[in-house]
Amino acid sequence: MRQAIRNSKRAKWLAIAILNWVHQTIGASPLNWPKLPQELVWFFRSRACYMQQANLQQEKIWTYPILFQRNEMGYDAHYTYQAAWAARRIMTLGIQQHIDVSSDLRFVTLLSAFVPVLYIEYRPVTIRLEGLQTQQGNALALPFADQSVSSISCLHVIEHIGLGRYGDPLDVNGSRNALAELERVVVPGGTLLLSVPIGRPRTVFNAHRIFDPNVVQTFVPKMKLVEFSVVTTQGKLIERTSPMQFFNEEYACGLYWFKCER
Repeated sequence: MRQAIRNSKRAKWLAIAILNWVHQTIGASPLNWPKLPQELVWFFRSRACYMQQANLQQEKIWTYPILFQRNEMGYDAHYTYQAAWAARRIMTLGIQQHIDVSSDLRFVTLLSAFVPVLYIEYRPVTIRLEGLQTQQGNALALPFADQSVSSISCLHVIEHIGLGRYGDPLDVNGSRNALAELERVVVPGGTLLLSVPIGRPRTVFNAHRIFDPNVVQTFVPKMKLVEFSVVTTQGKLIERTSPMQFFNEEYACGLYWFKCER
């Protein structure tokens, strides 16, 4: 019986280790892909060295690699900068309530500290925080009347819609339809904060789509572009620039501040 329990625990940790390997390698940010070979060499050399030391103390060693954190503090430039960018714009607007559609949960939990937030997410999420409400919903059928929302954000989301990555139905027009739905609910004079991957346009199935930065605004014809900022492929934030300069990017993040004009 005890042996069966030990074997079960080993199988569990093996599964966790395999999943972590997948996350650290295949699932790494595209910005880190060029560094992967040298990271793997470093990891195996370091592990072998540590094993020699550990053997002297009869220490049990499991394998759970954490890569890309040796030389600098690791962070995803897209998600870090877009959260800072959006939060600062929302603060300047002085709004009474904000709606967010499926953006990063860490962003909305922090945002709810200074403005009430209703968070719409396709996959159910259970979290209780003062100032934050959550509701299951679909970006293609938002639970709001026409022209009823004054402030809404959707960060690094619409590029996934229609690719089935999160259990949603396949739809080649998913991103375009989601943008039309966001436009539908915003009141005249209202704000839409949007971020999407930009650069050479293509679909990377089933991860995401990458958009021509100049085409995004044509998907919301009733919106006026107030500001465009960008996180470049190299992870640099450039604020208040022009989308025309970034159509040759490999995998950048376009930050769009739209105002509804009907």
